[in-house]
Amino acid sequence: MELKDIKINYQNFYYPPGGILLWIIIFLELITFGMALVALVFSAKENPQLFHESSLHLNKTFGTINTIFLLASGF
Repeated sequence: MELKDIKINYQNFYYPPGGILLWIIIFLELITFGMALVALVFSAKENPQLFHESSLHLNKTFGTINTIFLLASGF
């Protein structure tokens, strides 16, 4: 097989499954979520005592139930 025998389907590149708008929205969601995580880590490094004290006020049972609900709703 030579290089000239390889055919590239450019239609799949320019027209991805679901449409280009869907992929733009997915990438924007990933970028936004990533920026939020970076901001959270940066804030935690700036004031670790505040984050520790705040975590003591959280309801771990409710957090666990909420996490299970969110994971199950994804299916």
